[in-house]
Formats: sequence, structure tokens, C-alpha cells
Amino acid sequence: MSGFPYEDMGYETVSRWIQDGSLPKALLAFSDPAAIGAMRAAEAAGLRIPEDLAIVGCGRIRFGDLLRVPLTTVAWPPRGIGQAAASLLIEMLSGSRTNAEDVAPTIFPPTLVVRRSCGADLTQL
Repeated sequence: MSGFPYEDMGYETVSRWIQDGSLPKALLAFSDPAAIGAMRAAEAAGLRIPEDLAIVGCGRIRFGDLLRVPLTTVAWPPRGIGQAAASLLIEMLSGSRTNAEDVAPTIFPPTLVVRRSCGADLTQL
């Protein structure tokens, strides 16, 4: 165990799939730490990433590009999300908005950061 809950969840899930013989060819993890745990489990079982298991995480964790197999990730603009949240909080604290549920959704388009873990041919990008 790594001591990091999401990483441990990724490790345990992929380990179980390997034991059950139900490992998919590719997976999209809900977070980069979960994807890193999945990578650790696959490698511990002697599998190659991305040849035997393609992996994509979410969140664009710092240093994901420096992993032994650089992690492909889905990223959102943290500054834009933070600014929108701060604006809403300020409105609520000032009393100009009393209910956060009345706020129109703000959509932050994701960006796919393609690296080696997904198995894409990086020479074609």
C-alpha cells in the first residue's frame, strides 16, 4: 500500500481484474493517482503499459510526464475553476446571492494531454 487512498484503489482494482482474468485492454481512471496505482499493479504483474494495458487518468497531476511511462491525462483549467468558485463564494458572503443552486452551470472544456500511457502513436500527433 502506498498510503495514498486513490492510488491504492487503482492498484487494488487492477490487481483484482488481473486475478479474475477480467483486465480490460484500456482504462480511464477517475484521477491521476488512481491511474498511477493501476500502472503499479499492472507492472507488478509483469504487464507492459501501454502494450498490454492502456491507461488514461484525470486531473493532470504534477510530474505525470516524468513517470517511467508518462501518463496521458484529462485536464481542466484549475485557475478558471478557482476563479468561478471564488466569485460565487464572494457573492454568497456579500449577500448578493443567497442560493448557490440558482447559478447557471459553468462549463470548463477538458483538454486531453496525450502521453505514452494511452498507446497513441505520438509521432502522428
